[in-house]
Amino acid sequence: MFYRIQYILIIFSLSLVFTQSNFNRLLGEDIFYGDARSMAIGNTFITTGTTGNLVLSNPSKISSLENDFMIHAQFNGRFNNERKGIVVKDFFDDVITEADFVFNQNTYYNSSFSMVLNRNLSDIMSFGFAYMQSPFLSFDYHYKEEVRGDSDATDNYIGSSDPLVGFQVLESNGKTNLHSIGFSLGIDYLKNRTISFGFGFNKIDPFTITDYCYVDTVNVTEDLSNLANLPHSYTFAWGIEPEKNHFLSYSFTIPLLKDLDVVYSYEEDIDISSANYNDYQISPYIGLPILMDFNSNNQLVYQIVGLHYNKPEKNSIGILYKPKSSNSLLISFEAINKNKKHYLSEWYCEDIVGNQVNCDGSQEFSLLNNIIKEENLHEFKLGFEHFVRYGFPIRAGFHYIEQPFTFDAISIFTMGTGKKFNTSIGAKGSVDFAINYKMNNYRYYDIFPVQTDVYDSVCSDDVKCNNVKESQLSFLTTIKIGF
Repeated sequence: MFYRIQYILIIFSLSLVFTQSNFNRLLGEDIFYGDARSMAIGNTFITTGTTGNLVLSNPSKISSLENDFMIHAQFNGRFNNERKGIVVKDFFDDVITEADFVFNQNTYYNSSFSMVLNRNLSDIMSFGFAYMQSPFLSFDYHYKEEVRGDSDATDNYIGSSDPLVGFQVLESNGKTNLHSIGFSLGIDYLKNRTISFGFGFNKIDPFTITDYCYVDTVNVTEDLSNLANLPHSYTFAWGIEPEKNHFLSYSFTIPLLKDLDVVYSYEEDIDISSANYNDYQISPYIGLPILMDFNSNNQLVYQIVGLHYNKPEKNSIGILYKPKSSNSLLISFEAINKNKKHYLSEWYCEDIVGNQVNCDGSQEFSLLNNIIKEENLHEFKLGFEHFVRYGFPIRAGFHYIEQPFTFDAISIFTMGTGKKFNTSIGAKGSVDFAINYKMNNYRYYDIFPVQTDVYDSVCSDDVKCNNVKESQLSFLTTIKIGF
């Protein structure tokens, strides 16, 4: 009992410690989780999932789940931490160091539900049906920057005398929900060795993204030159809908050896957009989307209008080593290829000899063209589960994700455990816990710049370009009851 309480306390203590991203509004954040067990084993959803959420990632496995009828619910929390800093000189130690000027923490909670029904059609054939309702993508981003003025301190004054003049705020709210149904057929061709096939029918609900961009002035009597020159507060709600009613997922599972299964899974892509949108621009200098820019009157303007987003096509393959003994080591590996489309606009211009070169739109003969940029991105997942006799299973894993544009790849570390139980009415169930942690570091422009030439910088000027550090701790709890 002591160790059970100790594990729960560890999870919640980590949760209170702290990836939010500048670009969630454009690129979306994947918040779909198969279940806590698979999340703990390196996010290996297609090979180790055991709930109705398999309808999206691996519907072929539905017919092979243990119980004839099963319901499951799960609860997820994401703790995002964002720091932005610049390089400064420490005059006390006479060294160059980095100082944070923004620190944002945000917490989000989600829940999902699914059910599975299995039936044996004959001695060698089984059938499965599943339904799932789950959050799918998040476009949330909350940024708040404290701005202070300049004030000379009196002699022998200890501390900062710079008065607070206001806050600069950029906020987006929007989340998609997914409804899915799936079917699976399993055929035994040898004792305890089953080939299974399945497909899922997935529908994304319409939703709304609301954008806020404004300066909140605290004291108008102070010098406001450090605040960004925004012409007005920007608040707008965009109605977002998928461009078709559904997308499909397919998979099949083949046992190669006695304890070794191979899974292949495929998901269609789907576009999600608003009625009105502008394709976002990419900086020709740092290769990342531009959120803000100056107009002809040197006023800062929020550049994002509506949404045009592509949920990528996915091809996945997984290998699961699954020993028959309950006190053995389970190992899973998955590889995923995502074909991601970006709907964006780029500046092109001609140099003095007529050659086409990149520019920022300020040069003569510049043109802004809408393009579709395609990227093949890869993910790799590795995890294990060790069953300890008379104890809790030990689960851990590693997840490697390639990122779009010029972002570095992200490494995610996962861990978790669980406990099975029996009820007085004859039902069997389990409670599983999982956490994962990831970080992302990159350089980006100041979101609310005062200098109008900031977007002409190649980030060689540390005053104009920020060091951004983002981290996220996620936890997931899954409760299953089967009859």
